Amino acid sequence: MERSRTRSRVSSKPLLEIVAARPLEGFELEIDLSDGRTVIRDFAALVSRARGVLLRLAKPAFFRKVRVVAGALTWPGEIDLCPLATIYGDTWMSKRRRVAVRASA
Repeated sequence: MERSRTRSRVSSKPLLEIVAARPLEGFELEIDLSDGRTVIRDFAALVSRARGVLLRLAKPAFFRKVRVVAGALTWPGEIDLCPLATIYGDTWMSKRRRVAVRASA
């Protein structure tokens, strides 16, 4: 019996990582990526529908306490967001400024 072989393609591109984040107005963050780019993400849609532990993010003063730990956006109380969804976007992000990329100086 002959086995069907499929090749999996592994990308040679390194995964992007979040290296820094700065709060902007409202629930927007300016995020520096490991490839030198800077992206702006608007988390207003996420915090407007937040439940449970994420309710704390809906408080602007708390949201501004964002830090980057091990490549993830993190807040006090062990709250963090998936880095891949943060970098590449997700359905909960506001479409208004979902993808705004500029080269950092």
